[in-house]
Amino acid sequence: MSEKGRRSSLMKISSVEATEREIQRNNLVSVFRLAIKSLIDLFFVNRLTEHSSEFLNFVAIAENILYFAFHHSKGTPWGFVKLCCKQAGHSASLDTIKRFDNVATDHGRLRMWIRMCVMEKRFSDYFKLLYEDEKRLSRFYSDHSVFHLKHAIDVVYNDLIGLNAVDLLFCLRGSTTDFDHEVRAIDYTPYLNFQQCPESAILDLVHAEREATAKKKDTVDHAQQCAYLEELVKTRDQQIEQLKQTEVELTAKLAEYRSTIKSERQSYESVILELQRNNNNPSNGLRVSHSTGHMSQSMPHTGALDDVCLTSMDLDDRKEDLVMQEEPKVDFN
Repeated sequence: MSEKGRRSSLMKISSVEATEREIQRNNLVSVFRLAIKSLIDLFFVNRLTEHSSEFLNFVAIAENILYFAFHHSKGTPWGFVKLCCKQAGHSASLDTIKRFDNVATDHGRLRMWIRMCVMEKRFSDYFKLLYEDEKRLSRFYSDHSVFHLKHAIDVVYNDLIGLNAVDLLFCLRGSTTDFDHEVRAIDYTPYLNFQQCPESAILDLVHAEREATAKKKDTVDHAQQCAYLEELVKTRDQQIEQLKQTEVELTAKLAEYRSTIKSERQSYESVILELQRNNNNPSNGLRVSHSTGHMSQSMPHTGALDDVCLTSMDLDDRKEDLVMQEEPKVDFN
């Protein structure tokens, strides 16, 4: 077979294996949900014990879920369970199992832990603890594990909450069960003709109602957040428009002030030029003074203009000097 043919064959095998794993995972999820409902049904009709085939089947399915797609290079699922419980501060049950002398392997401890969680009515809490940390989960399980099937695993968790209503008492220390070597295959026969009892159906309705209420609350909260954000955006837009209007008004005032300053500057410069010409030609004093007085009346009043304009006394003195210069001299001799 050529290299290309071998590659094509490997790709087909890989695709088939992926499909089979997907089917196995979906089967585990579906049968686990049926096993949970069957336990609840048996509890309501007072026929559930630790030796019931339905309970033993439930434990076998839970064990298969824990082993499915587990990285065996990391040891056993019991090590993963211990890590999750210790990080969450729930090590009391681990210490209890450690003191038992009728289990010697990780497989046996895992099976005993499952029974203890059901007896303590905390299996749903511990089950959620196993998959809520995705980073930790990826270290021990591959992507096609049951725990990575997020939507389905959340549904299983909701079913397990109903299992908290089941009262079971086990004698784990003195049990005759061989936890270390017990291997049970999953029995699918009881679930092929499964009929749910009314009490269990009521629990399903309660869970469905809770989910609907939670979704409705989330929808209302989302709508309120949207309304708040829209109102906030509207307020910000109004503030921006007000700032723009204020900017236009300030710009107009600034242009007006600049025009006034420019006009006054031109008037001051013309006065200074007239005074300079008057200094160069004293005979034009009267005309310049008259022109200066006329300009001072047309210009805006300012104290600085008094420093450059001629006073009335200066004008009178200049007139007398001009008259004395132009008056003819009379010789009385």
